[in-house]
Amino acid sequence: MTTVLVAADNHYYRNSSGEVFVDSVFNYDFYRRYLSVFDKVYAIGRVTQVGSAPEGKKRADGPGVEFLDLEPGRGLSGYVKTAVMNRKLIGDYLHKADCVIARIPGVVANMVVAECDRQKIHYSVEVVVDPWEYFAPEARGGLVNWAVRRKWTADLKAACLRADGASYVTERYLQKLYPCPALDGEPGHFTGSYSSVELPDNSFAHERSYEVKDSIYIAHAANNFEGNSKGHYTLFDAVSITASMGKSVRLLCIGDGPSMGDYKRYVAEKGIADRVEFAGRLADGLEVRRRMSEADAFVFPTKAEGLPRVVLEAMAEGMPCLSTPVCGIPEILPADCLFAPDDARGFAQGIVAMLDDPGLMTRRSAENLAMAKNYSSSKLNECRKAFYRNVAASFNKLRS
Repeated sequence: MTTVLVAADNHYYRNSSGEVFVDSVFNYDFYRRYLSVFDKVYAIGRVTQVGSAPEGKKRADGPGVEFLDLEPGRGLSGYVKTAVMNRKLIGDYLHKADCVIARIPGVVANMVVAECDRQKIHYSVEVVVDPWEYFAPEARGGLVNWAVRRKWTADLKAACLRADGASYVTERYLQKLYPCPALDGEPGHFTGSYSSVELPDNSFAHERSYEVKDSIYIAHAANNFEGNSKGHYTLFDAVSITASMGKSVRLLCIGDGPSMGDYKRYVAEKGIADRVEFAGRLADGLEVRRRMSEADAFVFPTKAEGLPRVVLEAMAEGMPCLSTPVCGIPEILPADCLFAPDDARGFAQGIVAMLDDPGLMTRRSAENLAMAKNYSSSKLNECRKAFYRNVAASFNKLRS
């Protein structure tokens, strides 16, 4: 029996019956991927104790997946208050599992890696985002983020070099910035490449055929509404510019978070409140895809990503997409669909170009659907399992 401890940074809720819930993608379906190779998964995360299951949250634990609770501090003050206790808990938890996989960067995952280094415990990493872009001033300003940007970037480079194995959500981009020994063919190390997206083989839509219309309906989705890291303000400005050009445009925004009130005030000030629908956080990924698919196109002016799941999900719906040339996005979308994160006018022109050329939208639909099929669950699961097998084999080699 081989067990694994997985550090995927998020906040969780445990009810009085001991069940664990989450409002992100890190639900039970996510963790049971590791059960394709490991006999048991220990998921480590910050857990808040609650009386009953929070409304709208998804079950995170289940058969084969057990949660190891850390103190649930949020933000800088929460981190400072809980850091000492959580380091001690992590140090104890590391001895519960045979193998360790940290999805870095992240508060908890970084602490797990640091404790593994301190105790000289072998570990592997799944690299999911570039912290240098994620904490860039234009995405997340402030002195704290300035310091975190530099520390997390240095820590990620070091972790990739010290890990037994490193997988990446991109095919090339993150590997170039954060290389691991396996990329140079160093014996005893291994690497992999796979997205976190879940696109069942039977979930792909058909190619769309567009006709001349006098209006365009676009969609945007983000798990957390906070600041401009996912390009909300750029998109609002683009909608305003498109409308000022005499074009009929509507926007669907899926998600929720602390900036929701700011977004609603901003679109009111821009005079486009009647063009923007805030759908809130939806029940699950299937509902997100269903609502997105109602739109003609998907527009995502993000400032920092690894490889955005939501863009691949939109592509799997056969939707034309506009986004930014950050991180791994140029690996899935052509250059003429990419604009600088703050280029609201460029995005507006891209929206107008689609509205004025249904043939262009039809071609992009076919191209995006073909690209998305490269990320089908059957293909990605084989890549994941190959990496997990290497993690388990590395542990068994050390034990023998």
